[in-house]
Amino acid sequence: MVDPLRVFVLDGYGYLEAWCYSAGALRTFRLDRIAAVEVTPLDVAPHEVKLKDLSTGWFEALKDAPLVTLELEPSAVWVAEYYPTEAVTSLPGGGLIVSLHVTDPAWLRSLLLRLQGGARVLSPDVAGDSAAEAAREALDQYAVLLGTTAGAVSDAGQAS
Repeated sequence: MVDPLRVFVLDGYGYLEAWCYSAGALRTFRLDRIAAVEVTPLDVAPHEVKLKDLSTGWFEALKDAPLVTLELEPSAVWVAEYYPTEAVTSLPGGGLIVSLHVTDPAWLRSLLLRLQGGARVLSPDVAGDSAAEAAREALDQYAVLLGTTAGAVSDAGQAS
């Protein structure tokens, strides 16, 4: 559930900038990725937020966000097309190394979990720690439910 604040077009794509109740913060959503919309009878609540200055494009608005570098397996190269990247390098075998600005660590954790081992954080070293911890916790829960040993976790902290 979101409170819409503005709609804009940048680099040929339409976006909705809104207060996101599940994140408890300002978020930007690409309009072509929104599957459904339902108008509620609730009024938009006032929010103390500062909208991004997009007059110079995405990268200027993201320039102060930490830069994270990921090694992507071929199954995860869609990330480079789906999200704004600072740099992309092709790897033998079809993988990529991508650098992107990350404004929300929870977003990165969600992305890494969604990629199911198809990405490895190259830098900064600790950027993937919360995703690795969440994966370990999920494996531990499966072990409890199934009465078995949890899945293997490598020395690099990547769940397999």
